[in-house]
Parts: sequence; structure tokens; C-alpha cells
Amino acid sequence: MGGRANYANITAGLSVAGLVLPESIAYGAIAGLPLVHALTAALAGLVVYAIAGRCRVAIVTPTAASAAVLAAAVATLGGGSAAE
Repeated sequence: MGGRANYANITAGLSVAGLVLPESIAYGAIAGLPLVHALTAALAGLVVYAIAGRCRVAIVTPTAASAAVLAAAVATLGGGSAAE
């Protein structure tokens, strides 16, 4: 019985990774960040939620709104304006 539960957990983890990783890369590109930073942020979020989270059905992932806010913040740090 334990093997079946492990198989289900592995399948669920791969399914979530299949959604989260490409989405993180896309939103990182929107924000103008290198690929490694987007992947690191996604994996760090998943690890922290695995340790501290309580909801079993929540998916921790970047959103379009957070990518837009991050892009504006990164633009101002580089000497540009948020409108650019």
C-alpha cells in the first residue's frame, strides 16, 4: 500500500513541476530576469512551502501580477523608470 501512495506523490510532484517551472521561466522573462533566478525563486518557494505550509492542495507559483511588480522594481534599480 505504501508503494502506491509514493507513486501518487511522485506523479503529483511531477505534475506540479510541469506547471510551475515553465510558468516561472515565462514570468521571469517578463520581469527581465535571468533564467537561473526564475528557477531558483520557484524552487525556493516550493521548498519553503513544503516546510511551513499547511494546505495540501495549494500550488505555490509566480503570478502575472507579481512579475509586473518585480519588473517595475527591477527597472527602477537599473536607473530606468517604472514606465519603461
